[in-house]
Amino acid sequence: MRVGDTILKDEVLDVLIMKTRLPHTRETAAKVVLLLERTDPSKVNVHWPVTVEDAKSTPSRIFSGVVVETCLIDNDKVVLECEGGERHLKERTISYGFHNFPAQEMAFYLVRQVPQLHVGNLERLNLNKKRRNFKVILPILSFEVPVTMSVMNVQIHATDPSSEDETTISTQFSKLADANSVWGRSKARAEVLVEATYFDEAAIAGRKLVTNALDWLLYVLRLSVLGIKYNTISTVLPWNRDHSHGTISAAEEAYVRDVSEPHMKACLYDFEISVGKPLVKFSKDDITTYSPVKDLFESVYSKHTDESRRFWSALHWLRRARESIDDRDKLLDLWIALEFLVSGETGQRLFPSDVSESLTELLRDKAIELGCKDPEATRRRFKDAISQPTLRERFDAFVTNASIQMGITSRERETVWETLRKARNYLEHGREDVVISSEDLDVMDQMLNRMIWITVNEFAKSSE
Repeated sequence: MRVGDTILKDEVLDVLIMKTRLPHTRETAAKVVLLLERTDPSKVNVHWPVTVEDAKSTPSRIFSGVVVETCLIDNDKVVLECEGGERHLKERTISYGFHNFPAQEMAFYLVRQVPQLHVGNLERLNLNKKRRNFKVILPILSFEVPVTMSVMNVQIHATDPSSEDETTISTQFSKLADANSVWGRSKARAEVLVEATYFDEAAIAGRKLVTNALDWLLYVLRLSVLGIKYNTISTVLPWNRDHSHGTISAAEEAYVRDVSEPHMKACLYDFEISVGKPLVKFSKDDITTYSPVKDLFESVYSKHTDESRRFWSALHWLRRARESIDDRDKLLDLWIALEFLVSGETGQRLFPSDVSESLTELLRDKAIELGCKDPEATRRRFKDAISQPTLRERFDAFVTNASIQMGITSRERETVWETLRKARNYLEHGREDVVISSEDLDVMDQMLNRMIWITVNEFAKSSE
């Protein structure tokens, strides 16, 4: 059995596979019983897909799906309730609407959203795989504008029901014609041309550009100074209190049109996962189960120390990362969470304090000898460099000091400190060709999950 990257063999006590035939499909489910004493929970990432194989049969794979629930029985066994691949497909498939798409191309876009799913056959379909221009339109909520305004190549304008695109939106995508939909409620549109290969790539790129334009718009609406003087020229900026309290935002749906096509070919891209965000209903049993965890976290919250504030900041940025649609923003938010978690670690000093002082004084003297402009600033910068541990050194100190075995795998270390750190550095330096894998982000997310759990338990121990 494989859960994510972890292979389980001796840990498995029993497996039950169930199949149900429905009128137009077949659903599978599985129950897997693991022996707790043989299982390292830190290495079983239940957020990842599950496969069960029988070495004695051909084909060997007898089940593929996802874990939907876990429970403990008899205090020594863990039961994994699993549902088949159709559940995974529903969770990971983005809601689409298509206009003038061949059936094979629709299947391509639906299936290619599913991580870990091999789509080699679909990739060989006869599709247009050339980079070309797409028009991306998003509704802008809580905003009205009388004329078209251009912000960083994004056109923000009033809704024009007579335009070709608006006609397509209202006639071909029936749910958008509803006056209560975001398309019906909003009175403004953001429109931008992007270059991409696929419709989904265009939607994501377009939304990022629209978000950049809204970042500027929200900034100027809250710019409450009466005047700005720049290059001896005074500029008076008008300010409106109602404007400054506005909550302008882009909707979670995008209309994407391939402008290279001679006929109208467009799709609706929904950034909200259709089935992946169900209503969370807490039962009384859930409240009881999570009560000890709540008490742990409240014990940290009540301390009002620098350590507790850093802990809650890490929790906040982890939540922001999970809510983010853009993988670049998600990576930066995860990295901030990591920095808050380990910022209290001192790491191992390169030199004793007296040696550091001697080295910095020698450097200052040498800077004076060489005629450097600011020898004192040179000394301070060098002292900070050799005195402050790097983030990696703080992380290693955290792992060393943690009394609970983290069980960080070699893949997690490689993913975070090689792949993702390089991507994060590229982002900070303005590189545009940064490729970030959603699987790698999930690896870092789950590692931070365990680090937060360790930290809150460490707090509880220190207060005993």
